[in-house]
Amino acid sequence: MTQLRPGITLLRAVAAACALVSCVGAAGAQVLAPAEQDPCSRIKGIEVRGNQRMSADAVRFDLRIRPGDPWDDVRIRREFRRFWDRGLFADLRFARRCDPDGAVLIVIIEERPTILAIEYQKNKVVNQQQIE
Repeated sequence: MTQLRPGITLLRAVAAACALVSCVGAAGAQVLAPAEQDPCSRIKGIEVRGNQRMSADAVRFDLRIRPGDPWDDVRIRREFRRFWDRGLFADLRFARRCDPDGAVLIVIIEERPTILAIEYQKNKVVNQQQIE
């Protein structure tokens, strides 16, 4: 190899060695820990918290995510948006707990309050009998 300036060939050799080491290191990391070996890459269960009137089974049934599905952040966010847009909850949060045998999707809900009674007051245009 022709040397244009002293140290240029050494610099090229060091740069090539660094590139080779970083490529091998990245490939080695992929071999050691692929996504499928990560216990949090699959949903093993769905836990519902904060529900009062709506049963946990009803919430699980309404979700389009099931145990055994791969954990996909985009899909989880989409499902969160779909749930929130229904307007049933005053507060809604999704969380993840990683257990040794899989991930648990935790759905934390705060239901909207129920209307217990409606009180009629005098109305000049419509009387109470017409409203009832």
